Amino acid sequence: VPSLPIDYFIVSFVDPISLISILVIYMALAALLYLSKSWFYIEHIKSVNASMELHNLRLQINPHFLLNSLNSIYGLTLNKSNEASAAVLQLGDLLKHMLYQKEITVDIDEEVKQIKNYVALQKLRIKDSSRIEVKIKQESFNGQIIPFLLLTFVENAFKHSDIQNNDFGYITIEIDQTDHFYFNVENTYTPGKDKSEKSGIGLNNAKRRLDLIYPDKHDLQINDSNNFAIKLKLSV
Repeated sequence: VPSLPIDYFIVSFVDPISLISILVIYMALAALLYLSKSWFYIEHIKSVNASMELHNLRLQINPHFLLNSLNSIYGLTLNKSNEASAAVLQLGDLLKHMLYQKEITVDIDEEVKQIKNYVALQKLRIKDSSRIEVKIKQESFNGQIIPFLLLTFVENAFKHSDIQNNDFGYITIEIDQTDHFYFNVENTYTPGKDKSEKSGIGLNNAKRRLDLIYPDKHDLQINDSNNFAIKLKLSV
């Protein structure tokens, strides 16, 4: 454009096919950019919602666990047992762990340690604790797990077991790790008694947490046809 102080060059298209091709490419790239931004936004919202749900599930665990533990200690105090003070100390250790545990996952060894503490607490209130068997087949485990996940299943077994009223009642806990991490807990129960509660807030909570953290890496089986048995296979 000679009349302007700087040389400008105007490029025009006289080939409609080239113009349409460029327009189509531009529209396709713009659409892909828009869709990718929308996808990332949706994934971000899902991530935030999942984190909030996990937080809410964690908040449900502590009161539920605390209520059952206090019931155990209350039974000891009614019998004026000298072991009530020891039970309070056991509960204090567990609550301390809950208070300072903020991570989404913890070492499996830490979760196993808390199971041992909880079982020791429960043994204080059960007359014949020899029928409570904990089989931990390794000294240490590899990997991490959702905190209090296994403890939820153990708590459920003690809550609904008839070990106090059944001379043949028992609670068995097995923990092993080979190609996968395996956790089994089985307890006897009286048919018809509290059956509606066996799949209550604790188990539903654990199932949902497994779905959120290990969507395709776990196999959870719950069977109450005879005794009440929970089997968990987990890739960690």
